[in-house]
Amino acid sequence: MLKRAKYEDGLGDPREVAYAIFGDKCVFTGTALAHGGSTINFAEEIIKSICRTERISPVVMRFFDLQTQRMYGQWRTKPKPGDFNFDELRFTVEWGKEVAVYGWSPVLCPQVVMDQFREFLGTPAQQYETRSDPLDVVQF
Repeated sequence: MLKRAKYEDGLGDPREVAYAIFGDKCVFTGTALAHGGSTINFAEEIIKSICRTERISPVVMRFFDLQTQRMYGQWRTKPKPGDFNFDELRFTVEWGKEVAVYGWSPVLCPQVVMDQFREFLGTPAQQYETRSDPLDVVQF
């Protein structure tokens, strides 16, 4: 079941992500068209919001951003319906609670994630990456 968490975008407008927890992994995606930036740009705020909601420390989780056509992506051309990116966030936690994202790495999106977030993916759902080397696989 998907849960919801709120954060503010770059314009100070309230936004929402849908998220699901799979053991020690948390996947989130934006729920509405973003005008103030993509979820990847506000990952720190999103991680903190999810951790507050779940009452957990970010150090016990791995976070993944499912970037759909609702958000602008790293595409050089306009994404087609169903195109998405799936990235694992790289972050540190300072002073026990301050989250600092310093990068992200594309990974292969598991079918269980695609099934759980189906309502946010277009048809046909297809992972789109600009790099040609094989994607890392993460077990969910």
